[in-house]
Amino acid sequence: MNKPTTNTRVPERNRENPAENKQFAAISPGPVKPPTACFLASDWRPLDKATLLGAFNLTLPSGLIIKGCTFHKSHNSYWVGLPSQSHKDKDGAVQWVNILDFSSRPARDSFQKQAMAAIEKLLRDGEGQ
Repeated sequence: MNKPTTNTRVPERNRENPAENKQFAAISPGPVKPPTACFLASDWRPLDKATLLGAFNLTLPSGLIIKGCTFHKSHNSYWVGLPSQSHKDKDGAVQWVNILDFSSRPARDSFQKQAMAAIEKLLRDGEGQ
């Protein structure tokens, strides 16, 4: 007596193979464009330990906030470090593990360029001091 029911609202769905349904088809985002917005550095905290000059937060154009970025100097080189986590190895020495990483060297270089511009602007303009 129980008849199978069908969904009459969307009869064109292929229930056997959902990948064939148009509504599930991949949508191409088109050509990838470089970001036009800038990174924004904030919440500068001066520190002085070896190469470390200080820590800050970095807001990306996507809205992602990376808290605990570090600003370093060694000889005449400056760079931005991403947050990392410390742990002790089997001998009790402190080691550091990256939490975030890049898929390629060009991606890392692009990030460094934009992050350096953001921290230089923050320090030059005195915002966050």
